[in-house]
Amino acid sequence: MSDGVVIFGLDGVLADQSRRRPTGKETHWRQRWPQDVLAEEKPIQYMAKLARQLSEENRIIIVSERPMAIMEVSNEWLRSKCGITPETIIMQQTLDMRPSAESKIEAIQEALGLYGSDAWLLVDNDPEVVHKFTSMQGLLVG
Repeated sequence: MSDGVVIFGLDGVLADQSRRRPTGKETHWRQRWPQDVLAEEKPIQYMAKLARQLSEENRIIIVSERPMAIMEVSNEWLRSKCGITPETIIMQQTLDMRPSAESKIEAIQEALGLYGSDAWLLVDNDPEVVHKFTSMQGLLVG
């Protein structure tokens, strides 16, 4: 494995969230992130395959707007459904109900602070998140 770092979003990137698409009107994190549904979500197969292939030569970092309270179920899902064991998962504080783009941008900034110039690729599905990082030199964004 090399020292390269690839950052992946989780929901809508690796996880097919179509069964529980958040409305933004949820008043409690348990409504937005039901653990029983999360555990049974299907992976987006071509993205999981990409993550597995990239993990052969890179460390994989997952950034998510999911709350830390469901770290364990998220980690297990990544191992069992996607076949990857990330270097780390950066999630938001459990009671943080900010818009997902805002918390993901913060998580990506944290990852870049930890791994700096080793990060060469960011894969995410949120146009606001992608736009924020497209101007960063040396970081491919898609």
